Amino acid sequence: MFNIYEDKLSNHTTFKIGGLAKIFQPRNLDELKQFLIDNKKNYFVLGNGSNILAGNYIRPIIIKTNLLDKIYKKGNIVCVESGVNLFRLIKFCADNGLSGLEALYGIPSSVGGAIYMNAGSFGTEIGQFVTSVDYLDSNGILHKKIKPKFSYRNSFFTNKNCVITMVRLKLLKDTPDNICKKCEYYFNLKKAKQPYNYPSAGSVFKRVGDVGAPIFIEKAGLKGLKIGGAMISDKHCGFVINVNNAKFNDVKQIICKIKKTVLKKFGIILTREIVVIGDKNGDNW
Repeated sequence: MFNIYEDKLSNHTTFKIGGLAKIFQPRNLDELKQFLIDNKKNYFVLGNGSNILAGNYIRPIIIKTNLLDKIYKKGNIVCVESGVNLFRLIKFCADNGLSGLEALYGIPSSVGGAIYMNAGSFGTEIGQFVTSVDYLDSNGILHKKIKPKFSYRNSFFTNKNCVITMVRLKLLKDTPDNICKKCEYYFNLKKAKQPYNYPSAGSVFKRVGDVGAPIFIEKAGLKGLKIGGAMISDKHCGFVINVNNAKFNDVKQIICKIKKTVLKKFGIILTREIVVIGDKNGDNW
């Protein structure tokens, strides 16, 4: 029997928003393979839920990968399963004197989610270090992709029906002390600039060329805008934060308001970075 249960996605996303869903937690690769064979495309993969805005109309079964949590190294290659979170991965790298990922410290993502979106921070992207990725397609067939393609907040896996299972990262040697100092430096920068004390899904929009979306949002006079329990952060207006039991539609209205206002004032079409699931009207907004 598969380990499937019902729970609200608000308990599984960093935004703390989301309705009732059926959740499957595979305990091993064989169980995940069989599930995909039985369910084909009726699933949505969730790592740490750090880039997700979830509504109440959730129809696919949620595959939560957190039990796929093995991590080990071969020389300067780190092999890590997709359910491991970035905090744990980078701590493992620091303990073993392997450097490169320090700028990503503080991103509350799973490894699988970070690969899917090519997570980045302060000019570093995880895709720079990837040598290969194992993934299962919708038929439960295991593939080993050598050096998949990555671009800004995008990867070979984006919008594909598959489940990332294992990632291999080639890193550089350094002392644990130096690595820890760099992690602390970047984490302090994030805490100083970002609203860590409120639930959110990180940056809402992708940058426009070399210009960050917050520039346009602030110039449009939207910093601090509040609708229901959601608010554009006055600390970092690239974030929409959950300040008081925000609902899905509160955040949706703010996002739509931002897009409409920035388009009207600057002729710029902003593209969402966060992923929307469970909107009964679809996610094309």
